[in-house]
Amino acid sequence: MFFFMAALISSLLDSFIRGVILRDSTPVVGASGAISGIAAVAALLSPFSLRFNHKNIPFPVFLVAWIMVYSDITNVFTEDGIARWAHLGGFISVIFAAYFLKPTERKQLHSGFILNLIFIILALILAFFYSSR
Repeated sequence: MFFFMAALISSLLDSFIRGVILRDSTPVVGASGAISGIAAVAALLSPFSLRFNHKNIPFPVFLVAWIMVYSDITNVFTEDGIARWAHLGGFISVIFAAYFLKPTERKQLHSGFILNLIFIILALILAFFYSSR
């Protein structure tokens, strides 16, 4: 469900922003927006491990997802042929997909969001103190 929801929302967001607002008529093909949505879900539901063959493997999934978001935000207006608005739409799609989850899954998604938010705030504080040296 997350994959199809992310694919739909990311393509709509990219089409709207690039087509209507930026007046860009370049067609977009691919599933990278949906993959970004899956990365966002993974970062929220299981931020510290990957599940593979019914085993949890320690891995900083949240860090990979935030690097992807940072890369897309900082390069959103470059003309490199990458549909960065679709990627950002994939990340945003998790908000809409949460409405279709069971209450326990929604609570887990919310907890993952809070955890990721704390990480980002701590990283910004650390960057602030490091840059003021």
